[in-house]
This record gives sequence, structure tokens and C-alpha cells, in this order.
Amino acid sequence: EKTNLVTAARRQKSADRAIKMRRSHQTMYALGALTSLAAHGFVCPDVPEPDLAAFVIPEAYPLDFSLGPPPKARQLLLALIFARTDAVLEHETPIQTRILNRFQIAFWNCVAAFHPTYLDAWTLERPSVSVPFDELHTTDARAMCGLAAVGGLHAFLLPDRDAAFEESLPASFFNMTTGLDDDLVAACPDALNATCLAAWVECEGYAPFAVGAAVAYELVARGADDGWNGEGAITKYGTPCTGNCRPYGDTTNYEPSRMSDCATIAVGVSKEERRRRRRLQFGAYTTDDTGDDTACWVPLEEDDGRGYFLRQQHVTPHIGPHAIPRSMSMADVQARSVAKPAYDYALETDLVIERLAALDDYQKMQVEFFDVKLNYTTMLAFAVNSRVREASTYERLCFLFVGSTAAEHDSVIVAWNEKVRHSLIRPTTVLEAGPSVLVETFAGPTEGVRAINRDQVEPYIRIMPHAEFPSASGCICKSVQEYYDAVVPFMYGIEVPPSSVVVPAGSSRVEPGLTPAEDLTLAYATTVDSALACGQSRLDGGLHFTAAINASYALCDGLGLGVFEYATSLVGGVPIPGPPTPPEA
Repeated sequence: EKTNLVTAARRQKSADRAIKMRRSHQTMYALGALTSLAAHGFVCPDVPEPDLAAFVIPEAYPLDFSLGPPPKARQLLLALIFARTDAVLEHETPIQTRILNRFQIAFWNCVAAFHPTYLDAWTLERPSVSVPFDELHTTDARAMCGLAAVGGLHAFLLPDRDAAFEESLPASFFNMTTGLDDDLVAACPDALNATCLAAWVECEGYAPFAVGAAVAYELVARGADDGWNGEGAITKYGTPCTGNCRPYGDTTNYEPSRMSDCATIAVGVSKEERRRRRRLQFGAYTTDDTGDDTACWVPLEEDDGRGYFLRQQHVTPHIGPHAIPRSMSMADVQARSVAKPAYDYALETDLVIERLAALDDYQKMQVEFFDVKLNYTTMLAFAVNSRVREASTYERLCFLFVGSTAAEHDSVIVAWNEKVRHSLIRPTTVLEAGPSVLVETFAGPTEGVRAINRDQVEPYIRIMPHAEFPSASGCICKSVQEYYDAVVPFMYGIEVPPSSVVVPAGSSRVEPGLTPAEDLTLAYATTVDSALACGQSRLDGGLHFTAAINASYALCDGLGLGVFEYATSLVGGVPIPGPPTPPEA
């Protein structure tokens, strides 16, 4: 009964939205925008007198100064970003980058649709749907278009978190629901038929919500074939999925031993003891019975703290050779590589133990902060916006974010290609296979530093389910740093200012209420400083061996500059104009 009531309520919201859209889709009729659409099978309805106010965010839209100062369009953008953050962060890192970049492409493509020359961030061509009347190229129209586009994408990128969108201030104010526009889907069964999309939007009067619906529809269709297997349409054997499909599932039947030569490693115990441990710890994952430990990545065991245990599977091992990057070709991805490191695993595990033992509150919070990749770009964006203030317009923010999310997205694809190619083992696995002797190190959340068995040492935070070398975090931070160092002078004529974030006492996710003991500030004088701190945090937290960090910087060197070139191509190499200068009194 409750389900039926919820369904009925959503249908009513959808109907109300349709009525509102019909009433607002009239502006262009009076401007003579409609042409004969008989060839496309459309019959445009009779329309009342047009209302140009339909292209303006209503005065009644409430301001939320926690999102920064007006204008309302900028607040609308930030409200939608923050409303989705928790839902996005529930995913593994590579999938986060895909989702965030797709949403930002939607925002940007709405900017391009309401501009005479800007390019589509996916195709690098003029948008399939564009509004041909300069008088309608307003910031408010772009923002409302972005709202509709994000709503359309939401049901596909975050299908179980519709409430995160519908309860946000912009969506609830405009009574927006998630999912594609049924009328558009019925009128244009082929989402990539640009002629049909343009005709439908013209028939709808070029209203922002209609343009946004078309932007979403086209991006959903393009995303179905972007190499990520986001809808699980392909099985791990590369065959079509016919039922019970698994989103983002592997399409390559990944096995570490098939991807790397997996040289044997010496861990300081007898062959008989290694054989016994491998049978106990790795079970079916053991590929031989010689007692030799290999350097191949091994799925780690995890638990939920309530008695449920599971083995990891390597997240998205297929994206390196198959995912479509934003700023480079797939051949360019394959051309970027780093040599396999000659690890001394006995030395490296000693270093892991020493680094964990040396963790202080500042380092702990730095590990936690940079573990959330969105935090880095957000910190840099806030630093820039605090300096330029009103010059940070809606359009400039959309431009900044479509580039920064592209840097993250492409960095992950490049890093994953090498992670899978080398398929190297994580520190935890090497420690588990080593001698069971007492060492002084981090003993676990709230446990501090004390003597524990060496084979029970674990990192400060969870190790993600993917191979160790190279570090994806180092790659991401390097690329974002390069992008910001190029785009901020281009857009604002200044260098990226120092950045910082205040960490309240007891706000740790790992040691809540305990760490940090008092408020502290993570502060970085330059973007290079923050990018290096990002990489170092992966070593401090016990997540990587030493070579993985420097290798990630080498692997992604220049990638951020390539993203900058990609982003500037969207605007013809000319900075987006700032807000108009108010007249002198």
C-alpha cells in the first residue's frame, strides 16, 4: 500500500511537472521560432501568449547563503552538486569519477546549448540541440536546463538515490522528478537522431527544461557505449547479458596471473609455512602448490564488523583498454606506461610498519581527506572562488568543473590500465604472508601504537579493491594540479591561491570523537604542495609501497595540461566573460 501511494505521488509530480513545462514552453512561439515540423511527425499545440519569464529563475526561489552569495543560478548549481555528494561517494573511486564527469558534462552542454559557439563536451562539436536566439542565452536558462538534464541522468547514474535529487532545493522548488521525458522518448526513439531532437525542442519552444531533457537523453544513449559497462550489458566473458545484469561488471574475465608475470617474493618464512598460510588465507585464489608467494594482486578479505566476511573483486578491471577518455584518444591511454618496480618487499613492508607507527593527527586527517578524491578539487575550487568572488559566474564554474572532472576521469582510466597490466600485490597481503613476530605500529582504530603481530598489521583506512601499482590517487592529484595551474590564470588572470581546509576536533571517520584531538588546519601554499601531500598520504596510510607514488606522477605527467587544452577547445580558446561591471555612480 505504501509503495502504491509513493508511486501515485510520483506520477502526480510528473504530471504536474508536465503541465508546468507545457505552460513554460511557449516563449519562442511568439518570436517566430517554429518551422514546419510535419516531416518529423510533430503537431505543435496551440499556445497562449508567450511568457519570457519562463526563462528566468523565479523571484520566489529562496536564497541559501550557506552555498555562497547570489546569483541564484550559481546557488542552484552548487545545491545540486552537494545534494548528490553522499550518493556518489558510496561508489568505488573510478565509478565516482565517471558519475561526476557525466553530471558536469550535462551542466556544460546546457551552457553550450544556450550559446552561439560553445562546443558539446562529449562530441567536441556544436550541440545537437542549440537555441538560435541570442536573447534567450541567459544564465538562468542555462541553470534550469542543467537542472532538467541532471534530473534525467540521475535515474541512470544514481538509480537508487532519486531522493537525493528530488529533495534538493532546486528540484523540489521546480517540482522536478528523475528520469527521461516520456514525450521526448516517444517522439524520438533514437536518442542520437540530432534532427529529431532539434525538432522536438523547437516544438517545445526551446524552453530550458525541454533542452535539458534532450541533453540528458543524448548523454544516456552515449553513456551506454562508453566502455564502462555502466548498465552491466556485457558479461565478464564479453557476451551480452540477458538477465540479472551487474552494473560496472568486468568484461574481460580478469585474473591477475594472466595479466602479469607475477615474480615470486621472499617474505621470511619457510616454504612449508607459506604453503600452509596460502591454503588457509587465499584458498581458491592460490594458483600453485609450491609454497612460493607471488607478487600478483590477491583479493583481500573484508568484513562489516557484524560477522559478515567477503573477498574483494578487482573493481572495473576492464576500463583501461575499453573506457572512452575525454581529453585523449584510447591509443594515447595505451601509450602511457611505467615500468614494473623492482620492489624489495622485506624493506618495503618495514617502511609500511614504520610509517603507520609514526602517524600523528595531522597525517591521519590528511590520509582521510585525500582518500575522498572530490575533496581535493573542492578545496582548490573554494580557494579560487574565495579570491575571485563575484567573478566566479555560473558559466565559469561549469567550465571549471567539466575540466576538473575530466582530469579525474581520464587519470583513473590511465592509472587503471597500468594497475591491471602489472597487477601487483598490496602491502597487507605481503604482511599477512610474512613472519608472525611482534612489531610496534598502529594497532587499529582508537588502539594507538602498540605491539601487535606483524602479519596482523593493516593500513589506517580501507584498502580499495584494486592492484597496488601505480597509485591512482597520485595520478588524479597530479592531473588536477596541472589543470588548475593552467585554467585559473586563463580564466581569472591569477595564480591558484594557497588552499586549506579546517578539520574540527573529533571529526575523523576512522576514529570519531578521538581524532584530531583539537581543531587543525590542513594548509598548502601551492598546488604542487597539495598534490605531493596527496601522494604522500597514501604512503603514510600504509596503502602503497614507495615506488607507486613517484610512478603515478610520471605516468600522468602532462595529462592535466591535455585536459586544459580539451576544456579551452570548448570555448574556442577564449576565456568566458566575467560578470558585467556595474556602472559608476
